[in-house]
Amino acid sequence: MKLNLLKVKNKMLIGFSVFYFGSIIGSLMGAFIERRGRLIEFLLGRSYCVNCKSYIPIYYNIPIFSYIFLRGKCHNCKEKIPIYNLFYEITMGSLFLIVFINKGLSIEFFLRAIQITILLTIAFTDLKIQYIYTFDLVLLLISEVIYKYMKNQNVFKGLYPMVMLLVIFLLIYFISGGIGEGDIYLGAISGFFTNNLYEGFILFRNSFIIAALVAIILLILKRKKKEDAIAFAPYIVIGIIKEIL
Repeated sequence: MKLNLLKVKNKMLIGFSVFYFGSIIGSLMGAFIERRGRLIEFLLGRSYCVNCKSYIPIYYNIPIFSYIFLRGKCHNCKEKIPIYNLFYEITMGSLFLIVFINKGLSIEFFLRAIQITILLTIAFTDLKIQYIYTFDLVLLLISEVIYKYMKNQNVFKGLYPMVMLLVIFLLIYFISGGIGEGDIYLGAISGFFTNNLYEGFILFRNSFIIAALVAIILLILKRKKKEDAIAFAPYIVIGIIKEIL
């Protein structure tokens, strides 16, 4: 009984560590998205308040806890800290934890964690500036090729739904113009995460249903107008994440 209790406690401790490691990655991802055009500043610079430009001490830069302790305000000027920083941290931490629960601490876990990091970077970048970087798409595709190879899966099975979704997204692009070029490539790559045409179509269908529901809610709440562009990458990303968890 004591041994089982010890195992449970150890697993809970590892789970918390995985969650918090994910929140740290989420925090870094947020900084990367903000400073992507200033890579040296991201790599070597210190965190600072965008309002008063004061540097943030390391003890006020602890993911999740610092936001709660500071009540969402800068320690210096008391300006509100954007809540999406906290959202990045909690979302990434939660997804890392789910993968850990499903996969354990394995190579599969680390590969999926890398993919989730790439996927959320794509989604939040598109939400912020409505742009998808080709480099991110290439990394995502390569990561899934590596994953399928490591799992001894047939890489070519993913090509059929990939081509199918490429055709579908191209048709949407040329007929309605409601999506961007980056969405076409991301949509096609999403098919590579499935094993057949049916799974590829289900991923596509789910992404569009979620996007439509969110768009309707935003219109009802008057947060968006009919003519406003809506970032579509996050909904494709949700479909892919659902597939890999």
